[in-house]
Order: sequence, then structure tokens, then C-alpha cells
Amino acid sequence: AGGWLARGAVVVWEENAAQTPPAGFSALDTRRYGETWLTLLLHDADG
Repeated sequence: AGGWLARGAVVVWEENAAQTPPAGFSALDTRRYGETWLTLLLHDADG
């Protein structure tokens, strides 16, 4: 995450389709609200 996020940070990711977490993140939860997908990500890598 380019040093912007601390390890253990939780990110809320909003998209119009389900997404695969990028490297360094793991999905905690994914929910769909109409045409919107919310994914809660855990930053589990340093940097």
C-alpha cells in the first residue's frame, strides 16, 4: 500500500462488481447492496 496504511488497517472497498483483493490484503467480508459491492479488506502486509 505504498506506506499509506499500517499493517492491520481495515479498508472499505466499493465497486460495481465483486473484486479479488490485491496483494497484501485479505477479504474480511463481501456484501452486495443492489448493484454495489462492498468488500472489507484487512491490510496484512508491511508497507
